[in-house]
Amino acid sequence: MVSFVLSSLFSYIYAQPLNYLIDFSVTVVILWSLAMALVKDNASVTLCNGIGAAAATFGILYATVLNRSPWNCDEVFLMPLSSLMPERYSAELCRQMVMNIFLFLPLGMLLPFTLSDRVRRKVTVSVAVGMLLSLLVETLQYSFGLGWCETDDVLMNTLGTALGGCSYLFFCALTELPTIFRRSNTHTMFEKNTS
Repeated sequence: MVSFVLSSLFSYIYAQPLNYLIDFSVTVVILWSLAMALVKDNASVTLCNGIGAAAATFGILYATVLNRSPWNCDEVFLMPLSSLMPERYSAELCRQMVMNIFLFLPLGMLLPFTLSDRVRRKVTVSVAVGMLLSLLVETLQYSFGLGWCETDDVLMNTLGTALGGCSYLFFCALTELPTIFRRSNTHTMFEKNTS
């Protein structure tokens, strides 16, 4: 049942126009940042995002490894952006590149919110985790003949994680706004009192 639902969901998403997916992604990243800024309970934020990040990781592994059958594929494309070369380029390859970005976007959006406050560069750590997960996926695909092993996939997956991480950066900006306004008002009041 879970397999059917996930397969149907991925097929539906893959069939959508790219501009719709891009608009949807930007909207979700912004709305998620706003929602996280409004929630005051850090434990709930961490738990909710942890569950979401685990689900996103499972979805990635399901779409790229678990849902595939071996098909004797042993091709490796190590040259970055080789998908854009004239001899390989097609509209389908372009769509696959965008879908690789879209696939890792939720992981990048959720993971920074799960990391401890002791972690200073949460987005950087999240992007590194996304890149390592992508390398794992490409290694498994190559080892078991489940798909091509491509540098482009790692690049696009890492980019997707980084773009998802923008939700945390936007969240930080939102949470700093009240402090900035308070400082500005205090500074203005201090100038009035001294003159």
